[in-house]
Amino acid sequence: MTPETAHQLKRLQTLLAATSYSFPAEDAKGFPNLLPAARKIGLGRRSLTGMMTSGAKVEGPGPFESALERDYFVLLEFDQQVSVWHPQPAEVTGPAAGRSGNQKYYPDVLVERIETVNGEPTQRAELCEIKYREEIFRKWVTLKPKFKACRRYARQRGWRFRILTEVEIRTPRLANAKFLLPYSRRDTDWILEHQVMESVRALGETTIHQYMASLPGSQWDKAAILPVVYYLICRGEIAANLDQPLTPQSPIRAVDQ
Repeated sequence: MTPETAHQLKRLQTLLAATSYSFPAEDAKGFPNLLPAARKIGLGRRSLTGMMTSGAKVEGPGPFESALERDYFVLLEFDQQVSVWHPQPAEVTGPAAGRSGNQKYYPDVLVERIETVNGEPTQRAELCEIKYREEIFRKWVTLKPKFKACRRYARQRGWRFRILTEVEIRTPRLANAKFLLPYSRRDTDWILEHQVMESVRALGETTIHQYMASLPGSQWDKAAILPVVYYLICRGEIAANLDQPLTPQSPIRAVDQ
């Protein structure tokens, strides 16, 4: 194996490791007419590019052009209000920076949400640009016309336009999403789910540690219960503050309490 081949193999292994999240098919709730990507994303040499092949809320492989985009797509898969997301959904034309004429821009992702407004489910859409803060400061003159064109494009369609950086994305919720999402694809016994919900409900507000300590049986028996607890937290049936690191001391409760 040549050094160049070894380097390419190592890079491919890194990409596969970065995208090895699995999501349940039952989470693929959304709109039947998914948007085709406006531009294909290939493998890059300078930044981390790849495919989120197991996303449940995106049609196709879910391409990303940076590790930050990948992390945001994990959050979208984890967000129960998100019904579907479309990477690079549109071609936007706007003034070119520093020269005459127009230029084509490709916003990073369109997110479709179902939010509850006045007790009624309401469909909302957000056109998002995902950039590192340092890149925004360094390339502001170039990026400003792109952002203005994308904002105008979104407003014309009744969408919201957002710029997201690592400050909004790389939070404790992201770490929790990466930890919990694999549990959401597990096959669990619905009778066991019901028993866990009833026992959590009976305790009222408790912690993961206190709940596990209250269970009868051996440590092996309890080890079979903990993944069900994480599954129910991921599904939103057991409430926890996911904006804080999830630990054994995290408070939990049944959502109907």
